[in-house]
Amino acid sequence: MFLEHFFKKNKSKKWSLGATAVEYTLIASLITTMLVVGYRKVGSGYTRIYNNIAKSLP
Repeated sequence: MFLEHFFKKNKSKKWSLGATAVEYTLIASLITTMLVVGYRKVGSGYTRIYNNIAKSLP
């Protein structure tokens, strides 16, 4: 059913391609947002680890 969208002959092909581009853009922005949030969470943890190591060195 999902693949029918891509293989179906559609008279309004421009609209269909535009909708697909918007969908891919939304998916890409969601993935990017998740990566940035994940990096911030993990990055702050690594900063604490490196600061603790730096403090313990003479």
